[in-house]
Amino acid sequence: MARTPTIILHLLVTLIVCILSSARTSSSSASSSDVDGFLSCLSADIPPSLIYTPANNNFSSVLVSSVRNLRYYVTPDTTMSRPLVIVAATEPAHVQTTVVCGRRHSVHIRTRSGGHDYEGLSYASVDPHRHFAVLDLAALHAIHVDASRAEAWVGSGATLGELYYAAAAANSTFGFPAGNCPTVGVGGHLSGGGFGALSRKYGLSADNVLDAVVVDAEGGC
Repeated sequence: MARTPTIILHLLVTLIVCILSSARTSSSSASSSDVDGFLSCLSADIPPSLIYTPANNNFSSVLVSSVRNLRYYVTPDTTMSRPLVIVAATEPAHVQTTVVCGRRHSVHIRTRSGGHDYEGLSYASVDPHRHFAVLDLAALHAIHVDASRAEAWVGSGATLGELYYAAAAANSTFGFPAGNCPTVGVGGHLSGGGFGALSRKYGLSADNVLDAVVVDAEGGC
């Protein structure tokens, strides 16, 4: 019986956040006035319900919601530094606002897609004096597959499992060369190239990306 060939899906990715290329440097710690200014800056354009500080009852649950590495499980009594604030972005403008406010008030921004980084760098810091905020992209996980073109727009907060499911739902012969862990975030996976079982034949995940919407270090999109 002849096997049906696999059709490789090509991606168009939304919101890959590139904030490490900033030419402007900021201090390793932010003063209380910087923190207050940062929170005020966020609140001007982002709904309060999407901004979590340690004073919020849901802060800890949101923080650990996608912590995959138990070595960096940031509980209140941990020696690792926890974020000043978590921004649960639901639209591109929230991402831009967070980056702009972080630059303006010298607060480092950690982006989190799936939370699978091996050193916990997307949600924790070994430096207790480093103030930072977590930009959580989990809600930006929309996937729109164009079966006729074998293309898909994918939010960087989507997981590989969600991508595989959406591809198969659109066409059972669709596939995508990426990793085998379904909870890995698309944004982080592509940022590192993206290696998987199909890579020898179809290349890295990033080799199959046609276009991307990027928020840069200036907050531009």
